[in-house]
Amino acid sequence: MTTNDQLIKLNLKLPLRTAKALLEFLESFESPQIATSPSMQVTTEQTALELLTRGEKPALVVKTFVKHNGVLFNSDLANALDTASKPQLTFRPLATITLRLRKMGVPDQDWYTKERIDGKTLLRLRPDLGELFKRAAQFAK
Repeated sequence: MTTNDQLIKLNLKLPLRTAKALLEFLESFESPQIATSPSMQVTTEQTALELLTRGEKPALVVKTFVKHNGVLFNSDLANALDTASKPQLTFRPLATITLRLRKMGVPDQDWYTKERIDGKTLLRLRPDLGELFKRAAQFAK
């Protein structure tokens, strides 16, 4: 590698077949002067589902939303997470799901909505995420 060469990190979201073809193409241009090969990672749906349900509490959040067809009270989620005495503690597992959706490239803004009904908080999963959560819950079994 010469002093004018710079290493660049690229992060692309492509269909799996396209990503593999691109990686093969790029590997064919690998310069013999470069001692290390670039690290390449292809995220599949399976790894995304694995990420979403990794850990007991995130998996319980996903499964509970699925069990209640995407609409549940925060107290129901707190019961599932064994925090019924302090339902406000559901914020941390919900925040974990938010970060994981972001990491997966899924628009995470307002992935669930909150609505106060008779002094209780109703959580409603965004409709386009219902199928993803169902697949993730099946994967976690």
